[in-house]
Amino acid sequence: MTMSVEQLWSLPETALVGAYTEARRRYTEKKFERDTLRARLEWMRAKLFVNTSGGVTERRMRLTCRRNWRARARRCAR
Repeated sequence: MTMSVEQLWSLPETALVGAYTEARRRYTEKKFERDTLRARLEWMRAKLFVNTSGGVTERRMRLTCRRNWRARARRCAR
């Protein structure tokens, strides 16, 4: 529901509160979806980190190298 400022200005107060509530609800749902996806990805990374072989130092080095490689690949793609 996208409304122009003029339409919102002409709405009665009860309808304006309803429009505000609807906009907040949609914003919250969108943010929840994003945060849920982000948490799921973090959980998968943590699970992968725990299940890989080697000590903690080796695992961290592997992750650091992988992140550096991704960053370089992104820079080169531009």
